This record gives sequence, structure tokens and C-alpha cells, in this order.
Amino acid sequence: MKYVVELGKNPKSEKQKEPLLRVLAGSNVGFEVLAPIVICLTLGLAFDNVFHVKPVLTVLFLFLGVFGSFYTIYKIIERERNASRKH
Repeated sequence: MKYVVELGKNPKSEKQKEPLLRVLAGSNVGFEVLAPIVICLTLGLAFDNVFHVKPVLTVLFLFLGVFGSFYTIYKIIERERNASRKH
């Protein structure tokens, strides 16, 4: 007997991969939301130490990081909406 396997055309394996891909996409969201806040907070603390204006730049960069995180959440929601409309 000879078996022919076509790559990328096995519907059973695609159904098995779907839950794993959703979990990986969900875990990526946490990093995408947390990264701007941590990066901006670190930059704010560093610039405060350089310019000796202790809380001002930290708070400013923290708000910038939170805004960046909300923008990331918005982009993720839009991406999911567009993906669900295509199906």
C-alpha cells in the first residue's frame, strides 16, 4: 500500500491545530499589552534620573504606555473582528 500525504491539506490536522493557535494568540496579547507600559515606565524613570525632575517624566511616560496599550487592544479587537467577518 502506498500513502500519499499532501502538506497543508489535511482537515483533521487543521482542526487539531486551531485550539493551540488560539491559545498562543491569547498568550501573545498579554505581552503586547504589558510591553508598552513597562518600556515607557523604564524610559520615564531613566529620563527623570537624567534631568532630575523626579515624578514628571515617569508619570508622562506611564500615561503614554497606557495609551499605547489601549491602542494595542483596539488593534487586536479590530483584527479579530475582520477575521470573524471573513469566515
